[in-house]
Amino acid sequence: MATIYKGPIKKFALIKLDDFNTTASTGGLVVEVNSVGTIINDNTDSFVEIPEDYPSTSLEDMFPDITIDNVNWTIKECPDNCEPGWIMKDKTLEIVDSNSRD
Repeated sequence: MATIYKGPIKKFALIKLDDFNTTASTGGLVVEVNSVGTIINDNTDSFVEIPEDYPSTSLEDMFPDITIDNVNWTIKECPDNCEPGWIMKDKTLEIVDSNSRD
């Protein structure tokens, strides 16, 4: 059974984590962004069905076009305007535009 949320479709970032052993960083780089949700009412985009088990524990299911190798990956909900190239900050794990001065 799915949970119904009133609001926008949620966006998730696939993040390639920094190599902690060589950088001591807990951050990473956004490689891909996907929207998750199914519009229930065709006349409005304000009602969205989100599966209970997301984010998927399977990177292959959520990001089928990505090749998973020996790199550590994570999936994290991200801002609506998130794009590949953004970063997940070390320690705070906040996803931000890498070109932003904020």
